[in-house]
Amino acid sequence: MIDESRYELTDTELLRIFRAKIAPLLFEDAMSSTQPVAILIGGQPGAGKTRASEEVLLEYVETRPLPLGVDELRVFHPDYFRLLAEDPANMTRATNTTVGEWMRMAIAHARRNQYSVLIEGTFRRPEVTIAEAEAFHHTGYRTRVVALSVPAAVSRNSILHRAVTDAARGGDGRWTPLDAHERGFIGTPQTIAAAEKCDAVDQITIYNRAGQTLYDKHRPPNGGRLEGAAHAVEIGRLKPPLPTLARVWLDEFHDDLAHARRAGLIQVDMLPLLDQLVDDAHTMAGHAFANRAGSGYTDALERIAIERKGLATPG
Repeated sequence: MIDESRYELTDTELLRIFRAKIAPLLFEDAMSSTQPVAILIGGQPGAGKTRASEEVLLEYVETRPLPLGVDELRVFHPDYFRLLAEDPANMTRATNTTVGEWMRMAIAHARRNQYSVLIEGTFRRPEVTIAEAEAFHHTGYRTRVVALSVPAAVSRNSILHRAVTDAARGGDGRWTPLDAHERGFIGTPQTIAAAEKCDAVDQITIYNRAGQTLYDKHRPPNGGRLEGAAHAVEIGRLKPPLPTLARVWLDEFHDDLAHARRAGLIQVDMLPLLDQLVDDAHTMAGHAFANRAGSGYTDALERIAIERKGLATPG
């Protein structure tokens, strides 16, 4: 287990890097607004937040919210590149405390200057999201909470695909551990349930991974609960994939896992995620092939069994 405290920076160093490197880059084109908006968008890793954020930003041409996310801040950590080279599986955990502090500095700076912002997160801790919404709302912001409703198997497979694709393009091929995914998956509906009751949240929107709107309501001027948003998250996750999409999921999983093996990307810390994906593959095979007696289904199960054996004996 990595000792995260080894990678924590002093308050002086945190502030120096933020002022000298981070703030000039983040706020170079920032504009103050008399009607600023704060958009808090979240979902488990692999849910598709980046694409959803891009779509949401198109709705705010005039206010031009600044996108803020912790992943973009990790590169400023003095040990970032060494961790990527020597211990990529633990890079995120090692830098979380530092980038969390920088994120708080960035949000506070934006709020002081009335900059509109879009803040991306995993919604793993409802109290954090609600506290941010309240802080923005109490300083004159219109607040909107946006969540992605995505089945766990889909987002877990996306984590694998993203790492493999990034490595193939010459990137670091960074993975997200399974426990980080699961915390976001559990926390997202809890966060939305808390947002339903919070008067500081003016609007809640739920999208699926394809960008379809599952829920979108504004809180009435006189207050009141926004009913049904958390339920929309849960229902959206339960929708089974079409057989064609399930087969695409399976093909992508097998192709990406093979590439990860060839490229030497598989590490011990990633085995829990891959083992879970093998279990997910069984479920997807059932969606992909309705005829359980047919060769398509039996061939899929045989291929999945080979993957499980390969993970059990990685050497």
